[in-house]
Amino acid sequence: MPNAAGLYAIWADGAVTEQLGIGSHGRAAPIYIGKAERSLRDRDLRAHFGLDDVKVRSGSSTLRRSLSALLADELALRPVPRGKTAGDASKGFSLHPEDERRLSAWMQDRLELTT
Repeated sequence: MPNAAGLYAIWADGAVTEQLGIGSHGRAAPIYIGKAERSLRDRDLRAHFGLDDVKVRSGSSTLRRSLSALLADELALRPVPRGKTAGDASKGFSLHPEDERRLSAWMQDRLELTT
């Protein structure tokens, strides 16, 4: 993964799109497209996927917040408030640390990243 700016897509296979209930009719599909203004390695592998033992927070990743909402019951994810500094309610939560690890493991096992 380059340590440079760029565009990326997160892909899920047909079984995962069905699990998430996102309507791709069992086909692989991109489920998230984004840009890294500084580093694909830092933004994607560390911030989204929680690699390299980085302390990842769902509150700083739209992808993780979205997956948290879709998988909350299935993975028993527990939201915790981020405090009153967040500008809007969608960024107002993270997950318990063990739930962050569980979500990271789910993502690492099931999703693919292209740049």
